[in-house]
Amino acid sequence: MLMVTFRPVKNWLIPLLAIMIGSFVGFSFLPSHQEFDYHQWIQRLNEFEQKSYQFETNFVKDDTNVFESRGLWSSKHSQLSIKTPVSDGSSFNFNVYLEKKQFFIFSGNEWKVGEYPHRFMEELSPLDNPFNWSKELLKNAYKITRIKHGEQETFKAFFHLLPEIELNGILLKKQKESSLTMVLEKGEIQSIIFEATPLRPKEVPFLNSYPEKLNYHMDFTLYNGIFPQLPKEAYLGEPID
Repeated sequence: MLMVTFRPVKNWLIPLLAIMIGSFVGFSFLPSHQEFDYHQWIQRLNEFEQKSYQFETNFVKDDTNVFESRGLWSSKHSQLSIKTPVSDGSSFNFNVYLEKKQFFIFSGNEWKVGEYPHRFMEELSPLDNPFNWSKELLKNAYKITRIKHGEQETFKAFFHLLPEIELNGILLKKQKESSLTMVLEKGEIQSIIFEATPLRPKEVPFLNSYPEKLNYHMDFTLYNGIFPQLPKEAYLGEPID
């Protein structure tokens, strides 16, 4: 799942202005009824962030499966099993465990341990906190809809410009048309889906491949059980630089 991304050195002012302008252009020009839906969406995300979930993820790039994961999530700790296909038809599997101050990777019967902040966490996003990631993304929406049908409620946001984010190592900025969808059933979250048709950023070298479309799908089921504890060996794992 981890990929090396070309990231030229930037003046601190450029990304700061991009974030400020992106947020202003997106959120500031929402009509009043959409602004109400925006605040409703944020309120729901804040509520869901306080709960625990079983969740499954599938990331598809240009109709090719990049990875899939399943596990348990909470704001205090998460446990993920990640499966990434490789060229020979097999797959590379590893487990990730997130705690408040440290993260752990278990692969090939070996433990590795790292501390925040770390590049690995940027590559892992939004699996580390899909709710906070969604809130940050929504600041850049130019249009928001909310549809209620029986016990199902669907929020959807649309984007043309994002303040330089990465999704699994893929740099995203300008978009042909991209959207974020959150589906609720009986008031509880069922899924978050990010669909993108990004425009190739100038920063990406011409010879590097770049996707025409992306689909990042996360399914959630409320979890009231106990999170398994990490073995002692995990804390003695090899440090990750």
